Amino acid sequence: MILTTFGDMVRVPGSSRRGTGERKAVSLAQAKAEGADVRVVYSPLDALQIARDNPSRPVIFLGVGFETTAPMVGSALLKAKVERVENFYVFSTHKLTPPATRAILDAGEVALDGIIGPGHVTTVIGAEAWRFLPAEYGVPVAVAGFEPLDLLRAILALVTMAEDDTPEVDNTYARSVSAEGNVIAQQAMDLAFEVADAEWRGFGLIPRSGLRLREMYADFDAA
Repeated sequence: MILTTFGDMVRVPGSSRRGTGERKAVSLAQAKAEGADVRVVYSPLDALQIARDNPSRPVIFLGVGFETTAPMVGSALLKAKVERVENFYVFSTHKLTPPATRAILDAGEVALDGIIGPGHVTTVIGAEAWRFLPAEYGVPVAVAGFEPLDLLRAILALVTMAEDDTPEVDNTYARSVSAEGNVIAQQAMDLAFEVADAEWRGFGLIPRSGLRLREMYADFDAA
Protein backbone atom coordinates (compact mmCIF):
# COMPACT_ATOMS: atom_id res chain seq x y z
CA MET A 1 0.00 0.00 0.00
CA ILE A 2 1.11 3.55 -0.76
CA LEU A 3 -0.31 6.33 1.42
CA THR A 4 -0.27 9.84 -0.04
CA THR A 5 -1.16 13.11 1.62
CA PHE A 6 -0.31 16.79 1.86
CA GLY A 7 2.95 17.71 3.54
CA ASP A 8 1.37 19.39 6.55
CA MET A 9 -0.20 16.08 7.60
CA VAL A 10 3.03 14.12 7.86
CA ARG A 11 3.96 15.23 11.38
CA VAL A 12 0.44 15.43 12.81
CA PRO A 13 0.14 12.89 15.65
CA GLY A 14 -2.43 10.20 15.10
CA SER A 15 -3.07 6.97 16.96
CA SER A 16 -2.34 3.32 16.40
CA ARG A 17 -3.12 0.12 18.26
CA ARG A 18 -0.02 -1.94 18.82
CA GLY A 19 0.67 -5.20 20.56
CA THR A 20 -1.68 -5.41 23.53
CA GLY A 21 -4.10 -2.92 22.05
CA GLU A 22 -2.54 0.07 23.77
CA ARG A 23 -3.15 3.26 21.81
CA LYS A 24 -0.01 5.27 21.12
CA ALA A 25 0.49 8.52 19.25
CA VAL A 26 2.08 7.83 15.87
CA SER A 27 2.64 10.28 13.03
CA LEU A 28 2.95 9.44 9.35
CA ALA A 29 6.57 10.58 9.58
CA GLN A 30 7.19 7.93 12.23
CA ALA A 31 5.37 5.32 10.16
CA LYS A 32 7.51 6.22 7.15
CA ALA A 33 10.67 5.91 9.24
CA GLU A 34 9.54 2.41 10.23
CA GLY A 35 9.14 1.37 6.62
CA ALA A 36 5.67 2.46 5.53
CA ASP A 37 5.43 3.88 2.02
CA VAL A 38 4.18 7.39 2.79
CA ARG A 39 4.52 10.00 0.05
CA VAL A 40 3.91 13.74 0.14
CA VAL A 41 1.99 15.15 -2.83
CA TYR A 42 1.06 18.68 -3.78
CA SER A 43 -2.24 17.68 -5.36
CA PRO A 44 -4.62 14.69 -5.30
CA LEU A 45 -3.90 14.44 -9.02
CA ASP A 46 -0.30 13.60 -8.10
CA ALA A 47 -1.65 10.73 -6.00
CA LEU A 48 -3.73 9.60 -8.96
CA GLN A 49 -0.62 9.57 -11.14
CA ILE A 50 1.18 7.45 -8.54
CA ALA A 51 -1.71 4.99 -8.78
CA ARG A 52 -1.36 4.88 -12.57
CA ASP A 53 2.37 4.25 -12.22
CA ASN A 54 1.85 1.46 -9.65
CA PRO A 55 -1.16 -0.52 -10.91
CA SER A 56 -0.43 -3.53 -8.69
CA ARG A 57 -0.44 -1.51 -5.45
CA PRO A 58 -3.36 0.23 -3.73
CA VAL A 59 -2.75 3.98 -3.47
CA ILE A 60 -4.68 5.85 -0.79
CA PHE A 61 -4.97 9.62 -0.66
CA LEU A 62 -5.69 10.98 2.81
CA GLY A 63 -8.22 13.70 2.09
CA VAL A 64 -8.03 16.39 4.76
CA GLY A 65 -9.07 20.01 4.96
CA PHE A 66 -12.13 22.12 4.45
CA GLU A 67 -13.97 23.42 1.41
CA THR A 68 -10.65 24.59 -0.03
CA THR A 69 -9.18 21.13 -0.63
CA ALA A 70 -12.34 19.06 -1.15
CA PRO A 71 -12.93 20.24 -4.75
CA MET A 72 -9.44 19.09 -5.77
CA VAL A 73 -10.07 15.68 -4.26
CA GLY A 74 -13.46 15.56 -5.96
CA SER A 75 -11.82 16.29 -9.31
CA ALA A 76 -9.33 13.47 -8.76
CA LEU A 77 -12.18 11.07 -7.99
CA LEU A 78 -14.07 12.09 -11.12
CA LYS A 79 -10.95 11.52 -13.20
CA ALA A 80 -10.20 8.17 -11.55
CA LYS A 81 -13.70 6.94 -12.31
CA VAL A 82 -13.57 8.03 -15.95
CA GLU A 83 -10.14 6.43 -16.43
CA ARG A 84 -11.05 3.37 -14.33
CA VAL A 85 -7.99 3.64 -12.12
CA GLU A 86 -9.08 0.80 -9.87
CA ASN A 87 -6.20 0.99 -7.36
CA PHE A 88 -6.85 4.61 -6.35
CA TYR A 89 -8.67 5.30 -3.07
CA VAL A 90 -9.58 8.31 -0.96
CA PHE A 91 -9.96 8.39 2.81
CA SER A 92 -12.11 11.48 3.33
CA THR A 93 -11.88 13.47 6.55
CA HIS A 94 -13.05 16.69 4.91
CA LYS A 95 -14.98 19.12 7.07
CA LEU A 96 -17.42 21.97 6.40
CA THR A 97 -16.91 25.29 8.18
CA PRO A 98 -20.43 26.82 8.35
CA PRO A 99 -21.91 23.90 10.36
CA ALA A 100 -18.99 24.08 12.80
CA THR A 101 -19.52 27.82 13.22
CA ARG A 102 -23.21 27.20 13.86
CA ALA A 103 -22.34 24.55 16.46
CA ILE A 104 -20.10 27.00 18.33
CA LEU A 105 -22.88 29.57 18.48
CA ASP A 106 -25.52 27.01 19.43
CA ALA A 107 -23.35 25.81 22.32
CA GLY A 108 -23.75 29.24 23.91
CA GLU A 109 -20.38 29.06 25.64
CA VAL A 110 -18.72 31.87 23.68
CA ALA A 111 -20.16 35.34 23.18
CA LEU A 112 -19.20 36.56 19.72
CA ASP A 113 -19.58 40.17 18.63
CA GLY A 114 -18.44 39.42 15.10
CA ILE A 115 -16.77 36.83 12.91
CA ILE A 116 -14.02 37.22 10.34
CA GLY A 117 -15.01 34.94 7.49
CA PRO A 118 -12.09 32.88 6.14
CA GLY A 119 -11.09 34.15 2.73
CA HIS A 120 -9.82 30.87 1.30
CA VAL A 121 -12.93 28.91 2.27
CA THR A 122 -15.29 31.69 1.20
CA THR A 123 -13.61 31.92 -2.21
CA VAL A 124 -15.11 28.47 -2.79
CA ILE A 125 -18.44 28.59 -0.94
CA GLY A 126 -19.25 32.27 -1.53
CA ALA A 127 -19.99 35.11 0.87
CA GLU A 128 -23.71 34.29 0.92
CA ALA A 129 -22.90 31.01 2.68
CA TRP A 130 -22.43 33.09 5.85
CA ARG A 131 -25.78 34.87 5.56
CA PHE A 132 -27.26 32.69 8.33
CA LEU A 133 -24.99 34.31 10.93
CA PRO A 134 -26.52 37.81 10.85
CA ALA A 135 -29.96 36.49 9.87
CA GLU A 136 -30.31 33.88 12.62
CA TYR A 137 -27.83 34.94 15.28
CA GLY A 138 -27.46 38.68 14.77
CA VAL A 139 -23.70 38.26 14.39
CA PRO A 140 -21.95 40.37 11.73
CA VAL A 141 -19.46 38.77 9.35
CA ALA A 142 -16.60 40.38 7.47
CA VAL A 143 -14.93 38.14 4.90
CA ALA A 144 -11.20 38.87 4.93
CA GLY A 145 -8.07 38.15 2.97
CA PHE A 146 -4.69 37.42 4.50
CA GLU A 147 -2.67 40.60 4.13
CA PRO A 148 -2.44 43.00 7.10
CA LEU A 149 -4.60 45.58 5.33
CA ASP A 150 -7.18 42.91 4.53
CA LEU A 151 -7.51 42.03 8.20
CA LEU A 152 -7.64 45.68 9.29
CA ARG A 153 -10.37 46.37 6.74
CA ALA A 154 -12.38 43.41 8.04
CA ILE A 155 -11.96 44.49 11.67
CA LEU A 156 -13.10 48.01 10.78
CA ALA A 157 -16.17 46.57 9.05
CA LEU A 158 -17.02 44.46 12.11
CA VAL A 159 -16.59 47.37 14.52
CA THR A 160 -18.77 49.59 12.34
CA MET A 161 -21.54 46.99 12.10
CA ALA A 162 -21.38 46.31 15.84
CA GLU A 163 -21.56 50.00 16.75
CA ASP A 164 -24.42 50.65 14.33
CA ASP A 165 -26.18 47.41 15.32
CA THR A 166 -26.51 46.47 11.66
CA PRO A 167 -25.27 42.88 11.37
CA GLU A 168 -24.61 41.91 7.77
CA VAL A 169 -22.15 39.96 5.63
CA ASP A 170 -19.51 42.42 4.44
CA ASN A 171 -17.23 40.99 1.76
CA THR A 172 -14.02 42.96 2.24
CA TYR A 173 -12.09 40.47 0.09
CA ALA A 174 -13.94 41.12 -3.15
CA ARG A 175 -10.82 40.69 -5.29
CA SER A 176 -11.07 36.95 -4.60
CA VAL A 177 -14.50 36.26 -3.11
CA SER A 178 -17.86 36.60 -4.84
CA ALA A 179 -21.36 36.23 -3.44
CA GLU A 180 -21.91 32.84 -5.07
CA GLY A 181 -18.34 31.51 -4.79
CA ASN A 182 -16.52 29.24 -7.22
CA VAL A 183 -19.36 27.34 -8.85
CA ILE A 184 -17.07 24.95 -10.75
CA ALA A 185 -15.28 23.97 -7.53
CA GLN A 186 -18.63 23.50 -5.79
CA GLN A 187 -19.81 21.21 -8.60
CA ALA A 188 -16.69 19.04 -8.35
CA MET A 189 -17.24 18.75 -4.62
CA ASP A 190 -20.96 18.01 -4.93
CA LEU A 191 -20.50 15.37 -7.63
CA ALA A 192 -18.02 13.32 -5.60
CA PHE A 193 -19.17 13.91 -2.02
CA GLU A 194 -22.30 14.02 0.06
CA VAL A 195 -22.79 15.78 3.38
CA ALA A 196 -22.55 13.59 6.47
CA ASP A 197 -22.24 13.87 10.24
CA ALA A 198 -18.62 14.19 11.33
CA GLU A 199 -16.49 14.02 14.47
CA TRP A 200 -14.44 17.10 15.35
CA ARG A 201 -11.55 17.15 17.76
CA GLY A 202 -12.64 19.11 20.81
CA PHE A 203 -16.29 19.26 19.73
CA GLY A 204 -17.41 15.71 19.16
CA LEU A 205 -20.09 14.91 16.61
CA ILE A 206 -21.42 17.85 14.59
CA PRO A 207 -24.39 17.01 12.33
CA ARG A 208 -23.92 17.48 8.59
CA SER A 209 -20.44 18.94 8.97
CA GLY A 210 -18.37 16.45 6.97
CA LEU A 211 -18.05 15.02 3.49
CA ARG A 212 -18.11 11.35 2.54
CA LEU A 213 -17.85 9.77 -0.89
CA ARG A 214 -21.10 9.29 -2.74
CA GLU A 215 -22.33 5.76 -3.36
CA MET A 216 -21.32 5.91 -7.01
CA TYR A 217 -17.71 6.33 -5.83
CA ALA A 218 -17.87 3.56 -3.23
CA ASP A 219 -15.21 1.55 -5.08
CA PHE A 220 -12.75 4.39 -4.40
CA ASP A 221 -13.62 4.77 -0.72
CA ALA A 222 -10.77 3.77 1.59
CA ALA A 223 -13.02 4.08 4.63
